Amino acid sequence: MKLVRCEVNGSHYYDAEKYESCPHCQKEREKKNNMPQKIASDVTISLFDDMPSDNTDKETVSLEDSDNSLSKQIADSSASGNVEEIKTMAYYDFGQEQEPVVGWLVAINSAAKGKSFSLKVGKNNIGRSGAGNIVDVDLDKDVTVSRGVQAVIIYEPKKRQFLLQSANGSTLVYHNDDLLMNYIQINAYDRITIGETELVFIPFCSDKFSWEDQK
Repeated sequence: MKLVRCEVNGSHYYDAEKYESCPHCQKEREKKNNMPQKIASDVTISLFDDMPSDNTDKETVSLEDSDNSLSKQIADSSASGNVEEIKTMAYYDFGQEQEPVVGWLVAINSAAKGKSFSLKVGKNNIGRSGAGNIVDVDLDKDVTVSRGVQAVIIYEPKKRQFLLQSANGSTLVYHNDDLLMNYIQINAYDRITIGETELVFIPFCSDKFSWEDQK
């Protein structure tokens, strides 16, 4: 053994018969040389993780988006409690943002005069939106209508009939000038009064037409 003091660091000693230079200093140099490479590698990996892949198959993405559309509707309906919307969309195989029209309500007075509201299969909530309440037929200009759901029009596709139901809201609902207490079947050109707004019911689906027949 031939101990030699390190020329770089006087506190190091090494066996000159086994090593040509100080092994301690060599390890330190290797460690310093590897650090920038590791940092650069980590940064590169981080950057590529954030970048979209150029090899993404557009058709695959499109199919996945299509599959997820129904899941999104189910999640949205669970939050709102309006499950009928999902049944309608899946049953008739309509697009995500398109629903089959089964009839209309047309306002014939008040600030909404001349405005039409499309009705869909299942439940259609009537009232005034605001303060966290969302309705399908929004009489937003009639301040005499309380916020929230005041009445519901239901289209039942099996019997192809429309029903008007009270939602037990704060605003009185009238069907052809008679106070609505529970529910009643409605027909073409029946009048529904909520607050100061009078609506005329116009059906599209009936014994003469149904979306089930268009499959």
